Amino acid sequence: AGQDSSVTEDPDVVDFRAALASAIGADDMDTLYDLAYETELDGVVDQEVEQLKFVVAGYIEQAFKNQVAHLDSADAIINVVEVGQAKGVSSGELDLARAKALTNAQTELERWLQAGDDDALREALAAAVRAGASSAVLEPAQSHLREASDAELRDALAEGDLGTIVAAIDRAVADGAPSDAVQTAKQTRNSQMLQAISDAEASGDLRAKEAAVRTAANVGDPALADTVSTARQALVAEINSTLGNAQALVGSDQNLLRTVVSLASNMGMEEEALTEASSLVAAEDAKEAAREAIRVSTESQDWWALLDALQQAQGAGLPASETAAASQVMTQQAKAAAQSAIEGGGSLDEVQAAWELGKAAGLPATDLAQVTSTLSGEAQLRLRAAQGADATPDQLVEVLRKEAAFLTEQELSGGEAALRMKVTSWLGAHSSPSSSPDVAAILHTLNAIASASTVLVEGQLDQAVAVFRTQLSRELQEAADAASPSRLSVALSAVHAGTDYLDFLSGVDGEDEAASAAAEQQAADFAAIAAHAAEVRGSLELKAQFLAELEVALKSLDINVLQDALDAAYAGGCTSADVSSYEQELERRKVALAAAREQCVYATSTGSRRPLEAAIRNGEAVGLDFWDPQVMQAARDALAALGDGSDGGSRRPPDRETTSTLPPLSLMPGASLPAF
Repeated sequence: AGQDSSVTEDPDVVDFRAALASAIGADDMDTLYDLAYETELDGVVDQEVEQLKFVVAGYIEQAFKNQVAHLDSADAIINVVEVGQAKGVSSGELDLARAKALTNAQTELERWLQAGDDDALREALAAAVRAGASSAVLEPAQSHLREASDAELRDALAEGDLGTIVAAIDRAVADGAPSDAVQTAKQTRNSQMLQAISDAEASGDLRAKEAAVRTAANVGDPALADTVSTARQALVAEINSTLGNAQALVGSDQNLLRTVVSLASNMGMEEEALTEASSLVAAEDAKEAAREAIRVSTESQDWWALLDALQQAQGAGLPASETAAASQVMTQQAKAAAQSAIEGGGSLDEVQAAWELGKAAGLPATDLAQVTSTLSGEAQLRLRAAQGADATPDQLVEVLRKEAAFLTEQELSGGEAALRMKVTSWLGAHSSPSSSPDVAAILHTLNAIASASTVLVEGQLDQAVAVFRTQLSRELQEAADAASPSRLSVALSAVHAGTDYLDFLSGVDGEDEAASAAAEQQAADFAAIAAHAAEVRGSLELKAQFLAELEVALKSLDINVLQDALDAAYAGGCTSADVSSYEQELERRKVALAAAREQCVYATSTGSRRPLEAAIRNGEAVGLDFWDPQVMQAARDALAALGDGSDGGSRRPPDRETTSTLPPLSLMPGASLPAF
């Protein structure tokens, strides 16, 4: 309210303010900063932009304080400090946050040190270092971890497990354990790793060799480098030798070949032999999967699954000798299904399913003659119904498509002729300006017409596309004028779904300048209408969001919550007409609060119990605790001073609802600025 209308009505500014309101509610400093300093707003004068930056700077500062106030982790606070520093938060606030991080870091160090949780202590120590803790603060934790790591090393050496020793060494190095203890542990580790490599080579197990070499290589100790290099070279040579013999292994030792391919891939080998071996393994895996699919589908008597399995087997290259038995079962079951559907008086769906199974199984026409005859009779009935006067073109197209296998050429020809007549009638009915622009139904019919374009009269499809474009443009405009969210959603969905029909230059002769210019103008006109409709829908959705927030605000006794919601609604583009009922409620509450305040002041001056009790009850009911808490407290104190018999001693002001301490959105460009 009170903002320049040219600014308020600018859609870019409306979108900007909506994004700003969302970022403020989320204490999102990154988005606030980007909105203020990286957004160009056409139509907003430079002075207002500067005012906007000033206001947003205050929001960013408040968002920073809110985030820090809700954080306890020193590490998390330092992360926020780094962001705030980049976003221009004042040095004073940054220093306060750093001080909190340092204090919390010291507390965390003491807590985990006393608890004896070394892992948590390590994390706290890292956070304390980031927070700038002094060496005196860090030393107790560091000393404890050095001792703990030294003890862990001794325990690991006594246990003798290589993995435990490696992990203990890593922690000891990070914690600064005594170097002599670490060196002793490294010597033991290296001895065990060398022995592991030797044992793996003696076993001949390729996986054991690769694991031993990889574990030793990951340590990165120069003392192991020569042995690791020699062992890896020998392993690579053995793998290459096996890969070279891949074709022979396919039939004799598939598991060995699979192991070698896996190891070669893990080691990053890229030899041509690996590619060939991988293909062989994949091919054998595909065959095995097909065999399993045939077995499972046959046992479960899932004949459609068996068909898929047989196709899978064919694709995998299984020889006919392996699939012959399953193919015979499939043929028998398909014949049985066709016979059962007819003799058992099955439903039309069951007859259809039997025919489809028989066709998929490759049954000859003689075996499917009866089911085909039944389905042909049904197809003729459906075709006659779809040719009726009440049927739509899309219904006839659907019948011609689904029933083509059961109709004669003469019946199909008659159906196609009927379709051309129906399309002609449909074009006439929907080309009239008085016709109802049901764009979803028009698009559905257009899709059906396009799918049958090969049997239409030349030009019918183009005319149908023109009908869709005209009616869609009309509906977009009318829905926008009526401000109807539901109609706009349907129309804009049709724009998205019918994109292929909205290429106005498609089919236009590029050398015909007049036709090209007309098509370009049509495209520009439609784009403008669609953009306007999308803008109207966005505005309506935004208003709905603000109105929903106003409904929530009505439930609060704090009148400031309602005021803030109204300010946000105005900033988001709502008009006085949109929020008039909420404005009236706000004014009613202000009047009630003023009356309640006067009642409390008067009752306090009388010092009488009944007026005080009535005034306090009324003040609590209208939210005077939020409007003028001093007056309410004075009344409660006066009631409590009356001594025994009063109930004022137990009365307390209600808990204050959480409300933003930020300046309201009415302080955006065009309104007076707050004092930061």
